[in-house]
Amino acid sequence: MLNFIPLEKFQKSVGSTYYLELDDTAVEMILHDVRIASIDSIYESFSLLFSGPLEVFLPQQLYSFQHPELGVVELFIVPVEKKEDQYEYEAVFNRLIEQN
Repeated sequence: MLNFIPLEKFQKSVGSTYYLELDDTAVEMILHDVRIASIDSIYESFSLLFSGPLEVFLPQQLYSFQHPELGVVELFIVPVEKKEDQYEYEAVFNRLIEQN
């Protein structure tokens, strides 16, 4: 089972760098936004928006991201936009809120 990372931890990491290894190349991805779609007492829906370099295009698939504080995070990302200086990617979460 994948580690459950609370929404709040993703929110605190906005602006930080996540790293992924791709064919012996370290790719830096910046988490630049967390967009909340809906939250109630049982479910939460939100998106993580990352920016990545133009030199490396990442097709939609599951990647292992490494973050200095969160550790390894498995995310399925989808490219959503090509800008002048970067690609933008999105990871969408629709999940049960972990009950303690």
